[in-house]
Amino acid sequence: MKTPAYDRMGIDYSEVRRADPRFETAIWDRLGDAKSVLNVGAGAGSYEPRDREVIAVEPSPVMIAQRPPGVAPAIQGVAEALPLEDKSVDATMGVFTMQHWDDVDRGLAEVLRVTRDRIVFLTLDLDVTAEMWLCCDYLPEIVEHDRGMFPTIAHLEATLPNVRVEAIPVPSDCSDGFCVALWGRPEAHLDPRVRRSSSTWHLLPDSVVEPALDRLRRDLESGEWDRRYGPLRAQASLDVGLRLVTAELGWEITPDNHTAAMDGPDTWRIRLGSAADAPAVLALWRKSETPTSPTDTEPALRLLLDRDPDSLLLAVVGEEIIGSRSLPGMAGEGASIVSRCIRTGGAEESPRHSSVRGRSG
Repeated sequence: MKTPAYDRMGIDYSEVRRADPRFETAIWDRLGDAKSVLNVGAGAGSYEPRDREVIAVEPSPVMIAQRPPGVAPAIQGVAEALPLEDKSVDATMGVFTMQHWDDVDRGLAEVLRVTRDRIVFLTLDLDVTAEMWLCCDYLPEIVEHDRGMFPTIAHLEATLPNVRVEAIPVPSDCSDGFCVALWGRPEAHLDPRVRRSSSTWHLLPDSVVEPALDRLRRDLESGEWDRRYGPLRAQASLDVGLRLVTAELGWEITPDNHTAAMDGPDTWRIRLGSAADAPAVLALWRKSETPTSPTDTEPALRLLLDRDPDSLLLAVVGEEIIGSRSLPGMAGEGASIVSRCIRTGGAEESPRHSSVRGRSG
């Protein structure tokens, strides 16, 4: 095993890389009802839920030493050889960790081995990250290098079951100072203390980094950076490629736990074994519509079924999922029709109606 990256760069990490509460909320929401959570590549304990049993695994003693009082003690170990029994935790989480693994596929196999219900990773889609000004104009080597370390979103979708991918905009005042989170605070990249807490600056040679920083410094002093990118300083958030990837395990549609039937020529209905199964069913499909505005809390879900791409989810009511448009073959068990879906919003305890037709971005 190579020396853990944060043995070399983890000094002061916990002061610069403070958990952002908005990311924290998103991660905890996706952990669902898990009572036991493995945090793989746990670092200093950022983003670990405080209301559940946490098992932290971290390779770097430098990072383990920075875990604050009151958090779960960390086991020194690596993703590729997790020191846990099969199916021993309800959920596994990981925040900016997979790029540090020696063998991503082996690590993912280990995560699947020890996890019962769901997996939640916060990672980067480098195709989007590449468009951020730092990577475009100053250090394209960041993305060139990281493509050899980060698994692609497509690879995660192919390797993990029932995957949901959500874009997480990074707020301008993000308290987690990872490299591209500073998209609206360019001066921060000139601070050695800030750079020390992101792996990017340690993994590229000085012969690449120093000229780029010198050019950024000159552009800030001359006003050139603000001429090109000044409006970013007033922008509330930006998509820099941050992605929340959730995989649902341990649940599948079978004739024993659901029935599907047509209510009429234009309405179908799935009845589940219990209301608790609804989020699991919905996590097997995918989202293509979003609420009409950020304040609209009604989930707008469109089912993309191979048989009928225009079928629309109308409501989740207790133990039933109701949709519109005729689906040939829906009578009977219907398991081959009800293939994939995704859930938005919280627990569906009352009818949630969708009238949105716009595509998600």
